[in-house]
Amino acid sequence: MKTLLLRLTLGLLAVSLTACTQHSATSGYVVDTDKVKSVETAARLSNQRVDVIWINPPLKRKNTKKND
Repeated sequence: MKTLLLRLTLGLLAVSLTACTQHSATSGYVVDTDKVKSVETAARLSNQRVDVIWINPPLKRKNTKKND
C-alpha cells in the first residue's frame, strides 16, 4: 500500500512539474531560418562530407511592434 501511494505521489508530482516547463506560444524568439539555410547550403556545397545536425537551432528575436 505504501509503494502504491508513493508511486501515485511521484506520478502526480512529475505531471505537475512538467506543466511548468512548457513554453508559451507567444515566445519572443523564433528559429532563424536564414541562418539555418545558409549553414545547410554551405555544408551541401562543401568539398568535404559534412552532416549538419541541429541540436539548438539559431534563434532570433521576433519583431513585436504594436500598431497603436
